[in-house]
Order: sequence, then C-alpha cells, then structure tokens
Amino acid sequence: DIKSDFSHHESEQQQHNIFTFIAVLFLALLSLGLILFEDKKRRDATQAQMETLTHLTGAEKKFADLFELSPVSLWLEDFSEVMSQMKKLKDKGVQDIQTYCDTHPELLMECAQKVRILDVNQATLTLHGAESKAQLMAGLPQTFTEQSLAAFKKEILEVLDGKTETLHSAQVKKLDGTIVDVIVSARVMPGHEKSLDRLLVALIDISDQSEAERQLRASEARFRAMIEQSPLSTIIYTPTGIPTQVNQAFHQLWNVTLEDLAGYNILEDEQLVEKG
Repeated sequence: DIKSDFSHHESEQQQHNIFTFIAVLFLALLSLGLILFEDKKRRDATQAQMETLTHLTGAEKKFADLFELSPVSLWLEDFSEVMSQMKKLKDKGVQDIQTYCDTHPELLMECAQKVRILDVNQATLTLHGAESKAQLMAGLPQTFTEQSLAAFKKEILEVLDGKTETLHSAQVKKLDGTIVDVIVSARVMPGHEKSLDRLLVALIDISDQSEAERQLRASEARFRAMIEQSPLSTIIYTPTGIPTQVNQAFHQLWNVTLEDLAGYNILEDEQLVEKG
C-alpha cells in the first residue's frame, strides 16, 4: 500500500511538473510574443517616423532649393520681436501706431533692427551688390532709404491689422549706394500667423521698368514743349476724342483755352459728323 501510495504521489508530482513546465513554456512563449509584437510596433513606428522625416526632409530640401535658386530676391525673416515692440506700445496706451511712428521716426529703424534675418538667397546678394551673406548683414543698415522705411511702416501696420500678405513699392540701396526701385511683397508663412516668426519677403527689381517710365515721361514732356513752342496752331486729342493740349498759337488764333474745351469731344461734334 505504501508503495502504491508512493507511486500515485509520484505520478501526481510528475503531472504537476508537466503542467508547470507547460505553463512556464506558455508564459515564456507569450512573453516572447509580446516582446516581438512590441518590437515590431517600435520598428513600425520608427519606420513611419523615418518615412515622415524623409518626406519632411525632402520637402524642406525642395523649399531650400527653390528659395536659393529663385531669380527674385528672397528673405526669410523673424518678425516676432517687432510685434512684441508694438504690443509694448499698446500696453503703454498708444492706440494710433501710425501717428506714433510718424512722430517718432527713430522707432522704424529700431524695429528694422529687431527683425531677425534667418536667411537670404543668392539673388538678394546680387541685388545689393554683396559678395557674401556676411557682407550684406554687416552693411544692412546702409541699404535702407526713406522709401523703404515708409514701406516697412506700412508692412508693420498691415501685419498688426491681421493681414498675412502685403505689397508695396519702395527703393533700396546697394552697398555701393546705387538706388534700386523694387516691389516689396511680404507673406506670413502658414502656421506662423500668431507668432509671426516666419515671414517670406520678396524684393522684385523694377528698375528697368521705372527707368523706361521715366524716359517715357521725359519724352512726353519734350513733345509737349515742342508743341507749345510750335508756330502752328495745334490741338492734341486722346484716342477717345477728348482734347488734352492746345498750344499758344492755337489760343492766339482762336482765343480758346483748354479749359474752354472742357466737355468737348471731337468724335461727337455734330458739325463734323454731318460733314463725315
């Protein structure tokens, strides 16, 4: 009996050991499965992060390439300190920023110095006659003109008013002092409307166009002077029939001034219409 009980107890112990082994093995396999699952999750997450990073890096590189190779002068600026300065003025009770700027012109230069230039492209160096970004940054104060400060003031006021895009004409100076006529276009970068720490500013050189317009105005002035001095009675009409100039000889012959012809249109003159 004792032998039988011992055998029965030994059998139960073996079964217990087998169950224990199976349980431990199951837990080990379960743990291994969880480890592998978590490892896969981490690898998937890492892969996703890498893909996202690669995508962002690609997008950033594309932006950097477009920025650097643009034929238009581009500036990437941080405007946040300027807006902080304007907020301090408002906190002090200054409500009319425009009038305050008009009566404190030194404020504009102070604000201009608070703009952080994050980057400029090659076209910007060419526009200002600079050999390097360091040279341009060192000589930046001397590139300002009265017109560029006026455009800067309008830009500040419009950004303060909540606008994300501004467009103004201005003049800037090269490092050698040459005046350049430009259109200044500023855009708050998406996602930075509150902080204003990213503005993309473009300076479009319109010097050739401005020079052509000046030459045209000078040519028109010479033409008008020639007509005025002509001994022949002369009257100038627009293509729509409205008189724009009569010379001294016309006035002496007909005793009529340009003011006397206000409202007259040669294309609507009934006597001329009847005569064909």
